[in-house]
Amino acid sequence: MDDSRQFSDDERGTECICGKSKGTRNFFCFDCYDRLPDTFAIGLYRPGELGRKTYEMCVEYLNRRERGVDYALDGMTIIL
Repeated sequence: MDDSRQFSDDERGTECICGKSKGTRNFFCFDCYDRLPDTFAIGLYRPGELGRKTYEMCVEYLNRRERGVDYALDGMTIIL
């Protein structure tokens, strides 16, 4: 397993997925990050594939929340 963490432009750019500005060392703006469940927020900083999968789940969570869709964690357990 590769534990190195490669960050995409979306992850480390200056615009959050919601369109607000964010710091280049942050995954999301403060408002979006504050909306994340604690296990997601903590999991973002895990190395390797776990961190990448957590980022993808965070994006899905925030997009569903924006659309008003309930979000279930079925099959998406994060081991910290």
